[in-house]
Amino acid sequence: MAIPQSSGRTDLEKKWKALWADKRSYKKRLVFSGAAMLGACFTFLFFGPIEMVAFSSSFLTYSYKDILGIMAIAAIAVCVAGAAVIALIKGKLFNYIVTFISAFTVAGYLQALLLNGSLGSLNGDAVSWYNMKAEMISGLLVWLMVFLVFYCILYFSRDIWKKLVLFSTALLVAMQFVPLIGIMTGVYEGAGESVVSGLYFSDNGMYEFSEKDNILVFVLDRMDFDYIESVLQEDPSILDGLDGFTGYSNAVSKYARTKPALNHVLTGSDLLAYSIPNSEFLKESWTRGGMNLMQDLTEQGYGIEMYASIQDLFSDTEFVTEYVSNLTTSRGKINVSMMLRKMLYLSAYRYLPISMKPFFWADTNFYNSQMYVNSEIYEMDDAKYAPGFLNSTVVRDQNSFKFYHFNGPHEPFVLNADGTKSDHYTTAEEQMMGTLNNIYAAFDKLKELGVYENTAIIITADHGDAVHDEIPLTKATRIGLFYKPSGSAGTPLTWSSAPVSTENIPATIIKEAGADETVYGIALDDVAEDADVVREYYKSVNEGKMDASVYRYEIIGDASVYENWELTDVFDMQYKFY
Repeated sequence: MAIPQSSGRTDLEKKWKALWADKRSYKKRLVFSGAAMLGACFTFLFFGPIEMVAFSSSFLTYSYKDILGIMAIAAIAVCVAGAAVIALIKGKLFNYIVTFISAFTVAGYLQALLLNGSLGSLNGDAVSWYNMKAEMISGLLVWLMVFLVFYCILYFSRDIWKKLVLFSTALLVAMQFVPLIGIMTGVYEGAGESVVSGLYFSDNGMYEFSEKDNILVFVLDRMDFDYIESVLQEDPSILDGLDGFTGYSNAVSKYARTKPALNHVLTGSDLLAYSIPNSEFLKESWTRGGMNLMQDLTEQGYGIEMYASIQDLFSDTEFVTEYVSNLTTSRGKINVSMMLRKMLYLSAYRYLPISMKPFFWADTNFYNSQMYVNSEIYEMDDAKYAPGFLNSTVVRDQNSFKFYHFNGPHEPFVLNADGTKSDHYTTAEEQMMGTLNNIYAAFDKLKELGVYENTAIIITADHGDAVHDEIPLTKATRIGLFYKPSGSAGTPLTWSSAPVSTENIPATIIKEAGADETVYGIALDDVAEDADVVREYYKSVNEGKMDASVYRYEIIGDASVYENWELTDVFDMQYKFY
């Protein structure tokens, strides 16, 4: 009796046919592939980017309205095409693919809703991924559980699986549709367009100076004095380019974050941030207590130009329009392909497990850069603008005030020590050296043009290194502050230990402009080294969370000594800047 023999190929063919066998019509499969794709595309391509952009209007140069049509078209196109292609697949293989998409969408939604933990805002601060091992593991376990539930239901009950695919999509779309309507109808505070919507600081006139008097303020973001000391250890001659400057080794900022610290550099306002709405703070800070830096500079014959993010400084459209000249309402045409790419990048950062997020981390500048074709909007890109200073010109007979906000030693670190763009991440010290060398090159050009002598220059930081956004202060946090009065060229850098802060900068500017600085306080060079001064410092903790607090410190004496930082108050944050 012959024994029947089976070949491996025959078994494989049978398994493949069983995997592909399907009595459902294309239209029936299209219902389920369409449902799965609808949930994924609505979540990842449409609602996610819209919500994130809407609640980040104070940082971005575009609003959710600018991307609404782009993301809607992209989501519809991907949904229709994806559903149509997947429906061509049959049998168990079709079921596996639909199950994967549905489970991935639910897991991604839960990730964004519950599992992202303390990632903070995309302000350029590196995330301490190595401290998030527990969140990574627990998050992956949740993802695994979601996938197991979906595939187990598919295995044990095809009828329940069908209902699960349809129900999960309907539920996800419904749960996200409600806040979407809230965003579009203006229900949510802080969602929508910027308070200075439609206005931007352009990069026009960056390299044009006056043959008369110039006042230049360079703010290097997060230029902590520790960075300066570290750079000096690597290169003791790095500060030799500060011709005519006085360096202040005992300087502090009032705030620990760019918002509202950058505003305070120019206003010195005693108005307390976090206690009133942001827009109100940014508006009232400019004219509080009889001060109006913009008006006083204008009356002294100064043209005013600012190269920064307008949302960091102003909220009153009429006010900024009255005084600042390098404004533009023309952003250029949206770069659709770049917008889509970066929105997908942002969506991946939000919805993927924490263990995968490091591959999609980026800072806010990344989401503002290259978003327009032929744009004049100023971007935080030190390497981009540095070469232009080598071609500076003296073309104006009007006094000139210019305010530059550069990235400085703030992450991401992308500058080489010579100031050129690096093809890999560098360090805070290396980027600090690169920024300084770029500024020195600009100084050399001003000397060549014959205007360095009659130029007053302040180089400072908006804030120092606050160490961590989730905890109170753990070390003394001084800032770098260097001041060159007009007429002081040709002298080497000198040092002062006077107890100064960003609060002294507006008075210094007004004094240089030739106006009465009394109402602004005391100029930097008028603060004695033995002055009895109490300086304030405010650090936000857990900003962006329900339990956000503000820690108030008083600094008396040498700010480099942590024991001189006294915690005097802790209060709940009423209004957040981030």
